[in-house]
Amino acid sequence: MNNENQYVKLTPFKMQILQSFPFIDEDFDAITNYELLCKVVEYLNTTVNNVNLLNDSFTALYNYVHDFLSDLNIQDEIDKKLDEMAEDGTLTNLISKYVDPIYQEYENRINRNVSVQNIRINNIENKVESAVSGAPLIASSIDDMTDTTKLYVNTTDGYVYYYDETEEDWVRGWVYQVEEPSDTVEEMKNEMYTKSETDFTYEVGTINSNNGINGNNSQRIRINNYLDITKYKLLSIDSAYDLNIFAYSDSTQNTYLGTTGWLTSHEYYTNDILDTYATAKYIRFIFRSHVERNMTLADVLSSNITVNEINFATNKKLIEETSVTGESIKCSFTQGSISSNNGIIDTTRNDRITDERFYKVSEIKNITCNSDYRILIANYSSNDVDSFIGVSDWLSSPVSTFTSNYIRIVVKKASEENITPSEVTNTKVNTKDISIKDYVFSQTPNSLCPNIIWQSRNVTDNICPPFSKDYVKLSVENEFDRIIVYVRKTTDGYYVSIHDDTINTEARNLDGTQISETISSNNQTLATLNSYDWGIKYGSKFAGMGVPMVEDVMKWASQYNIACSVHFSYGFTEQDAENIFQMACKYGLVDNMIVLPSNGMDFTRLGYFKNLNENISYYVGCTYEDLQANINSIKGLLTGKNDVYVQPYPWGTVVDNNFRILAKLNNLKLYNSTVMNENDLFNVVGFDKGYSIIETANVTKIKSTVRNFINSI
Repeated sequence: MNNENQYVKLTPFKMQILQSFPFIDEDFDAITNYELLCKVVEYLNTTVNNVNLLNDSFTALYNYVHDFLSDLNIQDEIDKKLDEMAEDGTLTNLISKYVDPIYQEYENRINRNVSVQNIRINNIENKVESAVSGAPLIASSIDDMTDTTKLYVNTTDGYVYYYDETEEDWVRGWVYQVEEPSDTVEEMKNEMYTKSETDFTYEVGTINSNNGINGNNSQRIRINNYLDITKYKLLSIDSAYDLNIFAYSDSTQNTYLGTTGWLTSHEYYTNDILDTYATAKYIRFIFRSHVERNMTLADVLSSNITVNEINFATNKKLIEETSVTGESIKCSFTQGSISSNNGIIDTTRNDRITDERFYKVSEIKNITCNSDYRILIANYSSNDVDSFIGVSDWLSSPVSTFTSNYIRIVVKKASEENITPSEVTNTKVNTKDISIKDYVFSQTPNSLCPNIIWQSRNVTDNICPPFSKDYVKLSVENEFDRIIVYVRKTTDGYYVSIHDDTINTEARNLDGTQISETISSNNQTLATLNSYDWGIKYGSKFAGMGVPMVEDVMKWASQYNIACSVHFSYGFTEQDAENIFQMACKYGLVDNMIVLPSNGMDFTRLGYFKNLNENISYYVGCTYEDLQANINSIKGLLTGKNDVYVQPYPWGTVVDNNFRILAKLNNLKLYNSTVMNENDLFNVVGFDKGYSIIETANVTKIKSTVRNFINSI
């Protein structure tokens, strides 16, 4: 800053007056202009002098400050002050409250790391000692490693795994060395899935059917082990012996639930116990000879008892369970009442109205209506008129107690006056809140063929009815990864599973004879479909079976831990999508579900499911030209958490190279439904592992063919 240019001194005022004569006489007594000017100039010059004095003082002050700051070294002054604070302890006291906690945490972390490493070293040493003293256990994935005190050989990669207690996780160690790797690994796999009689402890004696406690009986052999039904799937015994299964909610005698009684079958699927004892988690069993005689432990060997461990291609783990509020279903009435003699609607009654639908009691929370109406409940053991049990008394709203499996509803006025269906608009069946379970799925290699998912469509060879419980069990037993469920909707709102467009292939008259006229699978009521026998075609064992219900198939799939593909055989609505989605949620099938519309490229309807859950995958049926033209729409179904499978159309067309290449370039997977026999298998699979899903109907015939073929390549 240059103060001399900014502050300039003021100079005095100067004046001059020019006066013309003569003076006017009357002005001589007044002050003249000259005198007035002299006074003003005098005052102004005094002010100028004062301003100049102030200017001099400010300039002197400015120069002092400017010179002082120019010569001052701030850093030296700060350093000097910090040195003084360090010497007298002021600085230490000031910063110690901030530094000490950080230092202590750092020191603790070092100590913890040292401790952790020591523990890990000890754990590894113990694991190695264990490996030297005995063979490790066998597992096909980390999920199968359940005993954290043991070593496991993972048959997928051949490495030994040990459990790190500090990290609470399994750690891959070293390659497991065996003298004959291929034979040993195969033996490991077989051993992993089957337990022989020598793997359990037996003794002569029985289990009391009243309390589940051990008892004395020289004609019985009992197992002392409690078998976890989530880990074991099938018991089998020689045909010369009978089995009796006992259910427990925990692995102790005092949690006994009940028994199956003596079984005529020589095989028993452990999940079947849930049909009778829903809370069962463990089972034990006893067995006897057909010929009543004393038993010895030698019978254990001759009985050929085997217990197959679960070998599912898909394992699921519950990660979240949420509750969804039930819905209110508005009743739809017709004129008439239900006869208390036979459960049939009597249309002559003008003082009663009836809802013809069958409601499943297990899903009902209550039934409500206006206070001036009364409700009568007609009880049925199943959803058909022939299963009628009886009727209740007239009840006031709400009604929440029921005594049968299915009900129908009759309404009257409390005044007993005549009533019409149009008068009653607010009678509702309120369903229970449902629990939606979210699962995370982990894939383990399927022994049929790695990298290929095998899907069972239905079972041929007259083994059992399609979409029956036996069909689901048979698919699991033959190591299929998933089943396909065909969905149709009855005119009264029920979801049934029928493959063909007519019922004639599977259904029969009640006497077992063929149905003479062609009957469509669509546009039928549930009662009409159930007026035929859907099981007798496959033998007397299945006689009396009703039309397969979609929810039942999903329930069995959940029990036997196999994934579901859902194939809609009609143009479903958004509400239908929501209903099927809720069913899949109820049974933990959503995250591994694949949906196929009746029209192979119905992106609108597939979008219904995409809006519900991003983990759902899809089938898209299309020609190569369709695939080219709609590739962006098809890719739009990908969410990053699902898969989209493309199937050459029409159904049964084998994938050609162009189709395969276009799909692969766009991250799409392939689906082929042509594998029905040995020739199809060779034509489709060949040396090409590009197929992601292969569907087959010949569940039992294809098994040995697949194994032999996979071994050959």
